[in-house]
Amino acid sequence: MEAYYSHATRWHIFVSPDFQLVVDPAYNRARGPAVIYALRLHWEN
Repeated sequence: MEAYYSHATRWHIFVSPDFQLVVDPAYNRARGPAVIYALRLHWEN
């Protein structure tokens, strides 16, 4: 599962906080679940 929201600033920069839930990482239930947080940045000219 993945969820994110994209926000555009007035300087053509898009900021997206990201959340991911990996239930079976590497197809191995003994290692999961894993929660991943990230921040995405995208800049356009």
